[in-house]
Amino acid sequence: MARAHVEGLRDADPVTLSVLAQDLIRKPLVKLDPRSVCDLLALSESEKITGALSRDLRKFRDQMVREVSDLPDGTRLAAFVADMLEVAPGRVPETLRGAVLERALTDQTPLVVQRLEQLVALFETEDPAAITVRERPAARRTTVPAVRAPTRRRSRAGGTPRPPPKPKDTRRAVWVRDDVLERLSHYGSRGIKQSVLVAGAIHRSPYGDLGESEVVTVLKALKVEGRVEFGAGRWSTKVRW
Repeated sequence: MARAHVEGLRDADPVTLSVLAQDLIRKPLVKLDPRSVCDLLALSESEKITGALSRDLRKFRDQMVREVSDLPDGTRLAAFVADMLEVAPGRVPETLRGAVLERALTDQTPLVVQRLEQLVALFETEDPAAITVRERPAARRTTVPAVRAPTRRRSRAGGTPRPPPKPKDTRRAVWVRDDVLERLSHYGSRGIKQSVLVAGAIHRSPYGDLGESEVVTVLKALKVEGRVEFGAGRWSTKVRW
């Protein structure tokens, strides 16, 4: 079964990083690609990440260390070490190296011991690479021209009035609606910060010019419909009793 992996974690800005990381940090070790584990643990060691994302990454780091320590000596541990041997040594952060060294001191299965020795030797060839967190980009602003009400104009000859202009393509709004509802469905009453929800929709959008105002307009429409609610800067699905 394919394991979850997202490229670009090491050089994303904080907002994009929050979007990319939020699904990964809820998964157990066995369902994560070892490259993603390494990247998230490296980010958890960075002092440039603050706030809620920093707390989530620290919790993820503690969880991963526990799960590496709890892997049973034998086939499962040997498979994990084999996967780690495929990762470039500079990508493996200190946290994960320490967890591996702890296992190297305690495990006895010959195959595991052999692979752990290979992995430790690989670590000695290269130090962990420094990780870069880009500055948060300026918020994208999209100027929406004022929409004038259609007027019924008569032809010069005074005949049949011209039909009103065709409405704008609604597929964009439908796509945004489906995307935000799908994202919010995973978070229940906890909800998602508006900045993260908007950035995620823009990041995933098939429309290259999708702007923040379009996403917020759809969210406000969903609020009027009673599908979602907004409070303390977070959007969430409306609880139904």
